[in-house]
Amino acid sequence: MRVTLRKTNFRSTYLLCGNVLPSVQECRDLGVSVDHALCFTGHICNIVAKAKQRSSQILRFFLSTDPEVLTKAFVVYVRPILEYSSPVWSPYTVTWINKLESVQVQRSFTKRLPGLHKLSYETRLKRLGLERLKIRRLHADLTMCFKIVHNLVNAPFDQFFKIKSAQEYTWSLSKVVLS
Repeated sequence: MRVTLRKTNFRSTYLLCGNVLPSVQECRDLGVSVDHALCFTGHICNIVAKAKQRSSQILRFFLSTDPEVLTKAFVVYVRPILEYSSPVWSPYTVTWINKLESVQVQRSFTKRLPGLHKLSYETRLKRLGLERLKIRRLHADLTMCFKIVHNLVNAPFDQFFKIKSAQEYTWSLSKVVLS
């Protein structure tokens, strides 16, 4: 797969030991799919479909109707699908955030639990002791930033962050306050 920011896509062939490497539009690395434009659309669609299927199976096959038991099953069997490597593919558009959060998986699952279908989403989450998936992804992003800053992962700090001097920080802060 060749990634380019050019508007025109010219075909070129790449060789490795005299063999032509095949051209692909999407590849999967460590379970995360990415396309030639560095978009994770396909990945998000796949995990949403898999999570919906798994949450439906929980509601269909578990004999218990206790919301607490079903919620624990959701946390164990579905949430890892939705959160695996989220700092890599975390969506930034409202469309994809809503696809992950609202109608698709957790909202639908909690609405189908016995005795909770008439409650609002926020009330259901509070009663079940769950957080929005968006908040959990933000937490995962901040944890990754902490690990990079404190050199707990093999990711060079200076490639991700730029330290501002106190003078630059004061100037940018006053610019925000004045705006």
